[in-house]
Amino acid sequence: MAEAAYKGGIYVRSEQDQDTGSEDPYLKEILDVVFHHKEEGATAAVYETSKPTGLMNLQYFLGSVMENPKSDSKAKKGNKENTSGRIGPSEVVFDFRSNGGSGIVAVESHRLEVTSCSNFSTIRANCCVFKGKWVYEVMLGSEGMMQIGWCTINCKFFHEEGVGDTVDSYAFDGNRVRKWNKTTQRYGEAWTTGDIISCAIDCDEGTVTFYRNGKNMGKAFTNINLGPGYAYFPAVSLAASENLRANFGATPLRYPFARSYYFTICSTEKKDINKNNFQPNIGQKNNLNTKNMILEEPEIIQMCIYEKNESTLKLGDQFPEDSLLKTDDTSLGHHPSKSCTTLLVAAHLFDQLAPLLKNAYIVEQCLIKFLLRINSFVKEEQSLICNMFDLMWSLMQDFEIKGCMESLSVSLLSLYRFSPALPDFKYHKDYLNLLLSILHHQQTRRYLLSNVLFDKIKFAMFMHIKSPDDKQLSEFVPVIWFDLEKDVDKSIKEENDKNKQKYLKSCDQLQNSVQDVEKIQVEVLKKLMIHTDVVEQKTTRIIFMEKCRKFFKENSGLGRIQHGSLCPSSVILCMFHRLIQAVRFCWDKFQEEDPCRFVTSSDAYIPIHQFWSETIDYFEFQRCGGLISHVNRMLGSEVNKAQGLSAAGSEQLFLYESKNKVRKS
Repeated sequence: MAEAAYKGGIYVRSEQDQDTGSEDPYLKEILDVVFHHKEEGATAAVYETSKPTGLMNLQYFLGSVMENPKSDSKAKKGNKENTSGRIGPSEVVFDFRSNGGSGIVAVESHRLEVTSCSNFSTIRANCCVFKGKWVYEVMLGSEGMMQIGWCTINCKFFHEEGVGDTVDSYAFDGNRVRKWNKTTQRYGEAWTTGDIISCAIDCDEGTVTFYRNGKNMGKAFTNINLGPGYAYFPAVSLAASENLRANFGATPLRYPFARSYYFTICSTEKKDINKNNFQPNIGQKNNLNTKNMILEEPEIIQMCIYEKNESTLKLGDQFPEDSLLKTDDTSLGHHPSKSCTTLLVAAHLFDQLAPLLKNAYIVEQCLIKFLLRINSFVKEEQSLICNMFDLMWSLMQDFEIKGCMESLSVSLLSLYRFSPALPDFKYHKDYLNLLLSILHHQQTRRYLLSNVLFDKIKFAMFMHIKSPDDKQLSEFVPVIWFDLEKDVDKSIKEENDKNKQKYLKSCDQLQNSVQDVEKIQVEVLKKLMIHTDVVEQKTTRIIFMEKCRKFFKENSGLGRIQHGSLCPSSVILCMFHRLIQAVRFCWDKFQEEDPCRFVTSSDAYIPIHQFWSETIDYFEFQRCGGLISHVNRMLGSEVNKAQGLSAAGSEQLFLYESKNKVRKS
């Protein structure tokens, strides 16, 4: 009888079975589906010559396809990498040592996002260019005064002088809509939070050009200094509390139109990226009308869960009832079960893909797009996303899956924050729905919550909704309406009434779109507040409460001064608003268990004595109602009256005053 053995992270058949020559019909079917080929070119030749016919040549086939990406002229041109005109490491980040005495900046752990902690701070990247055409993108986390562009190593910056204020530095400021090079002139368009500014330099022609959300704003500077001693660094200057994130090419450009003319400064590993052009059909429908054979095989997930918990099984525990290693009796001979065969194919796939899934570029370019695609196929009880993550946690090494999870979270937040605002907020809803599906997976949810969402990224940003700028708002609400004076012509009044209907309809559509986004955000918080985890450790709700408490402490009172990199007040307000809705849901669900003792969230209120009691001390938050001395001085009679009406309040106030007397004595 044929058996499957687990060796080196991959299931392989026994030698006896390899020599039988019998063909597993289900294996042939799944290989035809998973590796169904639709394209032409060099990859097609590899498919024709080495298409897998069994598990024995599957590994060779995968290696052949990944080592022979598309080789047509167009692909070669797009994948060509130029490194002759740059100086610096392959991983390009902000060099926090470069700001010198030009203010204080808070740099995130990945060193791509910066926030100014001084009146005016400057920082540059750790790589420079002197020949060729180069570009990098800046994603604006705020819309205040910032000067972004290029500078040489000889530029010296101070608290009041930044990029563009010296002879050999060139910058654009969308807040003041001006370009800067020692002097200033009007240039470009006004920017807003969430915009993406592409900064391009041509070291052959001596020009600097800026793009706003992919739109060319024209050449800002010509005849810049070139030659020996002139190499230009990406550099940014920010006013107090301003924030931005740079993309030097470690992840795909949001507006890759520039790739036809410019190179990104970060020399991404093109070999690994080309390998991921190969995308097997493991989670999508195809023209063979076959189900998602890997992600919809129910017994695979049972086997994955068994493997994850294998080390905790006790003596006498039984293997799952429907064992994946059982065999099927068919006319062709004995073969492993369908689930076992499917898992064998998946193991081979992840053996090749897992090392690549730590790369941030590949995660954003390939993995997230794949997850968005399969997220549209929703099952009644469990989404395909959960099945996918069960496979990933089972078939990837610990360091591989954790690196992948961090890159996935960083890229997903970046995509959400800096996607263009559309009337229906399509992109924002897609990314939030993907986040929600990912959080449905218990092991992924607990790991992200414990190690990533509040530690490596700013989770609260997921609760914020990008506001449209004036131009976008004019497209969302094309007709404007306002009240007219009473004495107007009848024709004018009729026209104004028509405009009113159009205006209100546009406003309602926009409001409904925003509410749809808010609903998904609340669902995300509700998923983080569940307490039914099947583990003996802390529940998801407890972990979330601990992280929230730390988050509010860092973003309140003196904490905002001590921590440079904080969420803007508008983001915290959105987080608070969504959190209140999620708490209301949990409150009402708890109230349903004992309606006689507890009131609903709509009937809840703050006891009046809390407004003059100082027994609640939560970090540096201000008391509701002002200082106790102020309350007594301004509202003394009302307080005394309330004390008489509230026995509980009087008793609590008496205890508080007694404690104060003891402390003073």
